[in-house]
Amino acid sequence: MKKNIYIHVGFGKTGTTTIQNFFSRERQALIKEGILYPRAGQLNSGHHLLALLDYEAIPNKAAEEYNKVLKEIHASSCDKIVISSENFCFMKNQYVAQIHEIFNEFETTIIFYYRPQPELIESTYMEWIKTNKKYTKTIDQFFKIHVNSFDFNIRIAPWSNSFGDTRIVVRPYKFNADERWDSQIDFLQTIQASPNILSHATPKESNRFNPSLSPAFCKLIFLVDDLAPDPQIRQKMISQMVELSTLMSNDKTPTLLSPKLKDKIEKYYKKSNKLLFKKYGGLDV
Repeated sequence: MKKNIYIHVGFGKTGTTTIQNFFSRERQALIKEGILYPRAGQLNSGHHLLALLDYEAIPNKAAEEYNKVLKEIHASSCDKIVISSENFCFMKNQYVAQIHEIFNEFETTIIFYYRPQPELIESTYMEWIKTNKKYTKTIDQFFKIHVNSFDFNIRIAPWSNSFGDTRIVVRPYKFNADERWDSQIDFLQTIQASPNILSHATPKESNRFNPSLSPAFCKLIFLVDDLAPDPQIRQKMISQMVELSTLMSNDKTPTLLSPKLKDKIEKYYKKSNKLLFKKYGGLDV
């Protein structure tokens, strides 16, 4: 009987860190339930060493990690294996084709989470500000530059090309829409984990392992960065703003998206989203 590999490919800002932290924290309990979360390929809590960005094909340093993962899988009695990195959804065709070849002996399922693009674009933009990436453009310009990054069909295409549409599972991220929804539990149910391991999930609050920065602080951060502070001082200030953000009511949190931009984003992805849900099922966004 073939082992089952579940590759969680993202999208980022859809509870990925929560899911990865859960699987790292509960590794031994999961093994008892027949689920392996390999130690090989991990950086922090995700398998980011297996999903190196900006490579056409798997580089040698990642290939070494894949070999370690295979050894770990073969040495384990677990029949389910979970591999997770939000970077996977930005892998190129040849890179994914090689992943398919590496795991060809197993039954592989690709798990992809989505959320409405206006939410996702704003959340990603604020994450870039929080982590001090190159965000010097306005959010309007950010959308224009990265427009293809948020097209779910483009992100899934390399995986569909190599593994086939029937191996793709598309799931909605409902954190902002349903207070009862939990990313850990949804993922565990998707891989048909036992009720016992479901009881290990820490409900709801753990969805904030990677808390978002409120748009309310955006202009303040721009002013801070104009002063070019020491990186450590900047990080301390950002940490305080993130802490304050978690105390703010979502209902009162302002948005950086103008009604015009929000409408533009929704219209831009409407056709692509319909195709996505027609192919893979899901809820319209």
